[in-house]
Amino acid sequence: MEERLKRSLYSFSETLILTFLCMFFLAQSFRIDGYSMEPTLYGGQRILVEKESCHLGGPRRGDIIVFQNPANPKQSFVKRVIGIGGDEIVILDSKIYLNGELLQEQYINEPTEFPKGTRYLVPPNHYFVLGDNRNHSADSRFFGSISKNFIIGRSLIIYWPFDNFRWLF
Repeated sequence: MEERLKRSLYSFSETLILTFLCMFFLAQSFRIDGYSMEPTLYGGQRILVEKESCHLGGPRRGDIIVFQNPANPKQSFVKRVIGIGGDEIVILDSKIYLNGELLQEQYINEPTEFPKGTRYLVPPNHYFVLGDNRNHSADSRFFGSISKNFIIGRSLIIYWPFDNFRWLF
């Protein structure tokens, strides 16, 4: 009986250590606060974010990422990557152009109202991010492109509430 208890405790401690290492280095859970990513993400939902791909190769256009607020690194934001280093973003007539081509965005509900006629150049190792609910989002239009150093990870799934479960890529 004592040997069986030792094995169970050993197995439990291994599982606990592996879970901690995975959550610390590979993935992290985040709760969505606010409505800047509607209709893709809603307040109260929980998402799982994987950390490695963004640090190895960087996020891609269209990825939903979690990053530290450049003005307050203790605060995290969730936004969609629109442009990567070297890209030109133009907002004109409520439409967004990426490198001269109209960006096709099925994930937004309304045209972007602010600011119009604005041009952004994304520096190397930086990312231009926007909320899907553009007219109610604090994003790169206001605080500029974000450095790769501020990125926590890429959103993988909505896992809570469970009836909202779905992959995000």
